[in-house]
Amino acid sequence: MPDRRDPHEVLGVAPGASPAEVRAAYRARARALHPDRAGAAGAAAMAELNEAYRRVRSDPARSAAAAGAPPAPPAPPTTSRPGGGPVAPGPPSVAGWGRPLAVLVVLALVAAVVVVVATVAGRDDAPPGDDVDGSIGLGSCVAVATGGRLAEVACDQPHDGRVAAVVAFDQECPAGTLTFASASSSRAVCVAVRPG
Repeated sequence: MPDRRDPHEVLGVAPGASPAEVRAAYRARARALHPDRAGAAGAAAMAELNEAYRRVRSDPARSAAAAGAPPAPPAPPTTSRPGGGPVAPGPPSVAGWGRPLAVLVVLALVAAVVVVVATVAGRDDAPPGDDVDGSIGLGSCVAVATGGRLAEVACDQPHDGRVAAVVAFDQECPAGTLTFASASSSRAVCVAVRPG
C-alpha cells in the first residue's frame, strides 16, 4: 500500500513542531473539517487528519529525524528526591490487574465456600463413640465383660456405660465414674455407668 501524504503536511505543521503545536494545529483543522460543519465532503478529510495526527503522535523520533535532529534519548529514571537522598523503590504496581484480580478474589471465595460446604457435609453428627472401631476412646459405649475387661459396643445396643475420660494410670478418674484398666497398662478408662 503506498504511503499517504506526509502527516505534517496534512496537519499543516513543520516536521520539527512541538507536541503542543501539533495538537493546536490538529484541533484547529478538526474544527474546520468535522462532518457536522463541513458535511459529507469533510468526512474523508477528517479521516485523513485523524490518521496524520495518530502517526505524528505515535512516532516522536520521526518528527525529530525529519527536522534533521537526532532523536532524544529517553529520560533516565529519577534516583533522588528533590531534597536529596535516594528514592526507595515503591511497591509493585497493580495497575492493569483490576479485572484479573477481581476474578481471582471471586474464585478464592468460591473455593472457600466449597471447602466449608464439603467439611460440613462430610461431618458425622453422631456423638463420639457411636462407631465401633475396636478402639475404646472418649465417648465410646462399653460393656463390662467377665474379669472387668471392657468391650466396645454400639451405643444403640445394650451397654453398661460410656467412656467419660481416659487418664494416665496413676491419675484419678472424675467423680461419678468407675475406673477400668485399659488394654495398655499405662492408661485407665473412666466409665460413666448407666443407671439401672
